[in-house]
This record gives sequence, C-alpha cells and structure tokens, in this order.
Amino acid sequence: MRCLHHSTMRWWLALCFMCLSFGYNTGDPLQMSKRIQVSGKVTAWHDVPLTHAPEFGETKAWIVPGLVNNLQEQGSVIKLSFSFGHDRLVTPWITLSKDANVIRFKFTHAGGDLVDLQTEHMSDDAARETLASSWALEEKGAIQDVESEDGSESSNDYLTLLYEWDEVSAMDVNMGLNALFLSAFLFTLFSAAAVVVSLPADLEKGPPSKSRKAR
Repeated sequence: MRCLHHSTMRWWLALCFMCLSFGYNTGDPLQMSKRIQVSGKVTAWHDVPLTHAPEFGETKAWIVPGLVNNLQEQGSVIKLSFSFGHDRLVTPWITLSKDANVIRFKFTHAGGDLVDLQTEHMSDDAARETLASSWALEEKGAIQDVESEDGSESSNDYLTLLYEWDEVSAMDVNMGLNALFLSAFLFTLFSAAAVVVSLPADLEKGPPSKSRKAR
C-alpha cells in the first residue's frame, strides 16, 4: 500500500512540475479582448487582432485613431475595459478623456508565466508628455501601428496603448507562496496517509483490557 501511495505521489508531483514548466516565449502574442461602455450600455468582449495585441516580453505601442472623434460626436462618456490571456488579467473600467488618452499596461512576468498587471491612464497634457518621453513608439513594429485600419494617418486626437514588461525572479514572492502552499498540502497528505496506514495495526490490538480488583 505504501509503494502504491508513493508511486501516486511521484506521478502527481511530476504532473505539477510539467504544468509549471509551460508558459510563453519572448515575442509570443498575448490574447487580448476589449469591451466598451457607452451611456450605461456595455458591449460584449471582442478580441483584438494579434497585430495590435501585446507580445510577451516585448515593449510595444498601438495608436488607435478615431475613438476620440467618435466620443466627441456622440457626446457621451466612453469607458473601456481590457482582458489579457483569456481573462487571466482583467482591467477595471477606464474613462476616456475627450482630448488625448494614453493607457500604459505594465505586465510582470516570471520566466514564461504572467504574474501581474498594473494599468495607468493618462489624459490630456499628461498623455502628451508620456508620448513625448516614451521609447515604446520607437520600437520596431510600433511605427506601422500608427496608421488606422483604413490606411489613413492618425491625427493628434487618438488613444495610445503602451505595452511594457518587467521580469522578476522565478523565485519571487508569489512563487514562494505557491511553494509554501504546495509544501503544506503535501505535508497534510502524507500525514493523512500515515494515519490511514497505522489504523489496521491499532485495530488488531483490540480495545485495552480493564483489570478488576479482587474483593
């Protein structure tokens, strides 16, 4: 029974390590979806083309012309929400300004695994200063994204998405907590198995006998 238990545990540990080893490679497209809220009405999630989506570990920018003009025409407040990695990372609602907008997505990854996402929205003058100082627009592939889908050049009124990445050690705090949780789980499992194995030996002894005093 113990051999079967040990064999099962080795199989589960091997499966866990195999799952942890899977992940993204540098340059892999990261699935991205967006939804829009206008006048209290929310659209369904729509996938963003991979040409405009983030690339794992690569700094990139996507200039989205036309959205601000549509906002001015409708006269309504527009909010955006984004999802990455099939809803693994989801942003809160972001309210767009009628002038310039910059949304900076700061991804954190450990090896090939997504760890965290920080979203920062800048509008108007702060957005322009960010664009002037950001080197993401100078990266290879960013210039071709400046053009809109119909081939026209973007104007000064646009929404710009910046994708930036920060790598942390594979033994960071999050992975340390995961290792601690796994250790606690295995300790509990081994303790329960030891109790189960020891039960038959205790049952064979039978209940303790009680000695009576002779009168």
